[in-house]
Amino acid sequence: MTRGSRLALPGLLVLIAVLGAAAPALASVVINEIMYNSSFAPDVEYVELTNTGPAVVNLGDWYLLDSDLSHPKCYLTGTLAAGQYLVVAADVTIFAAQFPGVSNLNPLGFDPSGAGFGLGNTSDTVNLFDDDDLLVDTVTYQDRGDWPTSADGTGPSLELVNPFLDNSLPSSWDPSVPVGGTPGVLNSAYAANAAPICRDGQRDPDLPTAADAVTITVTALDAEALAGVALWVSTGAAYAATPMADDGLHGDGAAADGVFGATIPAQALGTLVKYYAEATDAVGQTDTWPATAPADYRAYTVGYIPPRLVVNEIVASNVAGPVDEMGEHEDWIEIHNPGIAAVDLGGMYLTDDFGNRNKWEIPAGQTIPAGGYLLFWADEQTEQGPRHAAVKLSAGGEEVAICGARDLGNTRIHGFKFGPVAADVSIGYHPLNLQPLPAGVFNAPEYLATPTPAASNDGATLYSMVCINEFHTTSAGGGVDDWVELYNRGDSPLDIGGFFISDNRADNLKYQIPAGTILGADQFISVDETVLGFGFSSLGEVIVLTAPDSTSGLDFYDYTAQTPDVSEGRFTDGAVPWIRFTTPTRGLANTAPTAVGDGGAAPAARSLTALLVAPNPFNPRTEIRFALGSQQVVTAAVYDAAGRLVRTLHRGPLAAGPAVLVWNGDDDHGARAASGVYFARVFTESSQEISKMLLMK
Repeated sequence: MTRGSRLALPGLLVLIAVLGAAAPALASVVINEIMYNSSFAPDVEYVELTNTGPAVVNLGDWYLLDSDLSHPKCYLTGTLAAGQYLVVAADVTIFAAQFPGVSNLNPLGFDPSGAGFGLGNTSDTVNLFDDDDLLVDTVTYQDRGDWPTSADGTGPSLELVNPFLDNSLPSSWDPSVPVGGTPGVLNSAYAANAAPICRDGQRDPDLPTAADAVTITVTALDAEALAGVALWVSTGAAYAATPMADDGLHGDGAAADGVFGATIPAQALGTLVKYYAEATDAVGQTDTWPATAPADYRAYTVGYIPPRLVVNEIVASNVAGPVDEMGEHEDWIEIHNPGIAAVDLGGMYLTDDFGNRNKWEIPAGQTIPAGGYLLFWADEQTEQGPRHAAVKLSAGGEEVAICGARDLGNTRIHGFKFGPVAADVSIGYHPLNLQPLPAGVFNAPEYLATPTPAASNDGATLYSMVCINEFHTTSAGGGVDDWVELYNRGDSPLDIGGFFISDNRADNLKYQIPAGTILGADQFISVDETVLGFGFSSLGEVIVLTAPDSTSGLDFYDYTAQTPDVSEGRFTDGAVPWIRFTTPTRGLANTAPTAVGDGGAAPAARSLTALLVAPNPFNPRTEIRFALGSQQVVTAAVYDAAGRLVRTLHRGPLAAGPAVLVWNGDDDHGARAASGVYFARVFTESSQEISKMLLMK
């Protein structure tokens, strides 16, 4: 389908009419330059905005914030014409003394006399909101990885190479040429014909055997034109190039969707296969994935089986617990080896982001004996020793994992998501919970009141006697079918008034249990969606239980796709593991379950579940989740408010069970989609589902 062609969608257009007219396009104001750590004394921090047009934008009551949205807002004033710039300084007086010639300066600063917020030197987020409190643009930068590291205190600022590039990507930024950057004028790194973008590499299967051919895919795009995409592969000799195709025939999904694929033939057992991808545009500019290839690359060793390792316990807010060699209270991550042989963790990785499996490489020589434990300090102070990781855990909840070495596939060996957690409370596994589990049985860590660093958690005291005990998300007949059950596993009645229940750890105060609610010992209480004011997604999300102080987590469960009329809960009550129940036991003991396998019984009543789009609104990326009752041919696409095809996400067969498709906000030609209302449409031969979503930029 060529650019501008139209697909007739009567049903979609009717839905649009019901939902109302499309929202007006949001303003194209982007974060164009960031100085977060200058070489001046005193430090001069600033953020530069530019308007990509075409209309003048009234910035009245717009504001900037950093990663902490509770900080004081830095309000903007005036208008910003197309192609013009506005500089927002931390302290206007300090900035003006260093840059007296810059007149397009916002009169308010974001950190006047240290009374606002500063930009972190290792990483931070710059958020731009409009006068309706809608997020217009956001950039999360770092001083490591693929981001320009020289911007951290050596003189340059971070400059967006072209304001039409995706500024969430480190590849879109370069360090400024002048010391101090170019506030208020065209960036020194500006390129009219920007280099292509090559990103989001994937491998299937993750750990191939000698019988497996391996499919590699990347997303590649260029504002002007791509000349080609190549997969460079080495199996022991020099790298050799294989063309990657976007024709729907090379494991790349739909044709012309910006995803390119190529296949690496099956290799002999033990072969080390290294690879990277390179995109080239019409004028010879290139971009690679990984960003610094071939110095960096991705790899696997044919037939490799990872050792059995466990992220056994973590503390995300260490106030009064153990101290490191420097006498400092730091967050920590404990790795356990339940196997029968010692394991050297050297070359493996620790991460606090499932999407970044090579965040911090563990130095050689960090060995765990069989049955032993090893503690790493999550303090981002690697200069203090080999067990100080370039990872920092958030007490608000995030992810933690140990991943394999780069040449051995870099797969996630073990890890978990966790929710908000109070100071000096750990999250960990009891020893019995570490045993291998049959299909359909799930494990989860517990909140522990007595952390046990570098030791077994046997005998550790539970932090909360009240726990999430069972939940239900969907039924074939519909209606009120979302509920969650709490259980008091203690010996005394407890007042749970003021406790919070949520399905989002970033918004954990969604429902508050009424004051004076008493939950007796060994008793249950449940609430459904009509009381909660929200439902639980059948495609998988989280359930969060938080104390009345709104920050101390009590329980947290990260669940996968659910099946109609099947619940999931602890077996037995208050304990682990978690198991599926074909006969839900709301308000009753979970003592005689009829368990079902992983994923539950096939959802025969519906061939296609409703869509879940999250985050929504979003910028720049969202996920479209659904589940199939059987293997089917599926077409999934994004349409604009006029019914025009924007992006084909998938066309072809999908296996039964949950599915996740990603839209990065671009169209079928790799161009960035405009802000506004879009519709995700997924249809099979027998049914279709449509969901509205809002791209903000």
